[in-house]
This record gives sequence, structure tokens and C-alpha cells, in this order.
Amino acid sequence: MTKATSYRARSSTSRYNDVVVFSVDLHEAVAANPFIEFYLRATESGRLAFVWEEDGGDTYALEHHLTVA
Repeated sequence: MTKATSYRARSSTSRYNDVVVFSVDLHEAVAANPFIEFYLRATESGRLAFVWEEDGGDTYALEHHLTVA
């Protein structure tokens, strides 16, 4: 029987217009699928980018453009 490989999030960084607004390093005692929340006050339109890295070495990213009226 082959054992399934499971990876956990190792770190996450959030940037707003290329400035780090939130960063976290996760360790073994954290749940495999943690709920992470932070607050951000958008004062100008720009790009909000999320990057997270798994302990297996894979990196994932998500971006969204915020428009402030």
C-alpha cells in the first residue's frame, strides 16, 4: 500500500502594491488547513497579492485588483 503524501502550508505573505502588509511562518503545531485572517485598510487602488509556500516546496499565488472610489 502506498502512503499518500500530505503537505502543509509553511509560510504566507500578502502584499498591497508590492508592500508586505501581512506575513506569517507556520510550524508543525499549526493545523494542516489553518484559517488565517488579517485586516487591511485600502486607501488607494492597487494590486493585492497572496503567496503561500508548502513544506514540499511548491509555491502558490493569487492576485486581485482593488479599486478604491
